[in-house]
Amino acid sequence: MGEYSPAQRGRLKRTITLRALSTLTEAVLVIAFRMDCSLGRNVLSEWIVRLDCPRGLIASMNLHEDESEVTSTRERLLETAARLFAERGREGVSIREIAAEAGVRHGGINYHFRSKDELYNEALMRFGPVAGHTVLIRPIPTDLSPDEAKAFFTKMIRELVELEVQQLNPVAAGLFRGELACHEGPNEMLVEKVIRPHHRGMTALIGQMFPEIGDEREREVAAFNVISQCVFLRVARPVALKLFGVDDFDGDLTDLIAERIIATALHGLNTVVVTGK
Repeated sequence: MGEYSPAQRGRLKRTITLRALSTLTEAVLVIAFRMDCSLGRNVLSEWIVRLDCPRGLIASMNLHEDESEVTSTRERLLETAARLFAERGREGVSIREIAAEAGVRHGGINYHFRSKDELYNEALMRFGPVAGHTVLIRPIPTDLSPDEAKAFFTKMIRELVELEVQQLNPVAAGLFRGELACHEGPNEMLVEKVIRPHHRGMTALIGQMFPEIGDEREREVAAFNVISQCVFLRVARPVALKLFGVDDFDGDLTDLIAERIIATALHGLNTVVVTGK
C-alpha cells in the first residue's frame, strides 16, 4: 500500500472494513439484533468503533431503530458520568464503571462517546457550574462608547456576582471541586469555550471603557482581577455565610458585594489612567 496517499489508504481501509462487516456480521450479529439480542448489537457497535468506521455506519445498517432509545441511552450515560465524576473525581471513575452504573454494556458506550475525555468534557459542560449560564458566553459588543461600556460592565458584574453566590447542586459542586483540585489545571474545553472567550471579551470591554489604557497586558490583568473576584465568591461562599451570619445571600448583600467589586475595579482603572501605572 506504499503507493497510496494517507487519504487513499484510509478510504481503502474503510472499504475493506465495510465488506468484512457485510459478509461476517449480517449472518451472525445482525441476526442476533433482529432477535432483540442486545449482546449482538453492542458487540457490533464496539467492533465498528475499534475499526474506526464512520459513526453513521451503525445507523445505515439500521442497528438503532428507535431514535428515542438512542437519545435516552446517551442522556443516561451523561447523567451517570456527571454524578460519578462529581463524587469520585475524573480519575477515580472508569468507563466500565460508568457503563455498568448506567445499565449499558461496556461496548455500547463506544457508540455514543469515543473516549473517556469526550464523555467527561460533555458531562462537565452540561452539568458543571457553567451549565445554562449565558452571562459567561454572551458576546460583548465591540462598538460602545466609554460611558456605554461602563454601563455594560456594571450590568455584567452584577449578573456575575448573582451567579457566583448561588448554591450549586451536588453534581455541579462536585465537578467544580474536581476542576479546582486538578493539578494539571482546568479542563481544556472549559478554558477554550468559556474561560478564554469571557476573559477576551472582558479585556476588550475594559479597553472600550478606558481607551487611554493602551497596554494590552494591563487590560488583560485588569480583566483577570475582576473576573477572579467574582469567581472567588463561589469558592468562599461557605466562609462568607458564616462571617456574615446568614443562611443565604439575599438581594441587598449580593448588590453590596457587586457594588464594591465594580467600584474597586473602576477606581483602579482610573488610577492607571491618571498615573500611567
